[in-house]
Amino acid sequence: MLFKDYVDYFYNIKKVATGPKRFIAKMMLNNLYGIFGRSLVGLKPLIIEQQDVAPFITLMRSKALTNINDKYAMVLTDESTNTDNLLKLDSNYFLESSSSMKIPTKANVAIAAAVTAYARIYMMDLKLNYDVCYSDTDSIFTTHSLPDHLVGPGLGQLKDELGGLTIDKAYFLGLKQYGYTYKDLAGNRVDKSV
Repeated sequence: MLFKDYVDYFYNIKKVATGPKRFIAKMMLNNLYGIFGRSLVGLKPLIIEQQDVAPFITLMRSKALTNINDKYAMVLTDESTNTDNLLKLDSNYFLESSSSMKIPTKANVAIAAAVTAYARIYMMDLKLNYDVCYSDTDSIFTTHSLPDHLVGPGLGQLKDELGGLTIDKAYFLGLKQYGYTYKDLAGNRVDKSV
């Protein structure tokens, strides 16, 4: 498998780590496919002199402008901009940085599409064979318990986020819009919403 060593490495860290270390390992796993599906055109923040702001936003596509102080501003711009236009501006920053080599963004939409397609196939099997109230890319709400082999701490298994507790009432309004209540181990009512 193409990313087996990568996934195993970060999954083993995530299993035992806590705090920031666990969060970073989880993000390394969760964002892997997103890296391949990203846009080839990225955004880059540039610090420019205030005197260059008007010509810059006239010549270049910019997404945001933030004034830093009276002398400098930050412009968020496409990295695919025409560097010939940058050289026309009278700014030391552009003259120095325009000659630097730009590393192209690497992406492979086929890998990202394959990952999400596989996730949809896996979730579709659950939707067809169990009483499902709601599902997302990596989560599912059912009216009955799932078989033990589907639920657990292992890679590819579904995690029981409530640790065996049962939801009393739930409302599913749309994609990533839901709320539910349950009683914790002490019998206290807990309300959750997304």
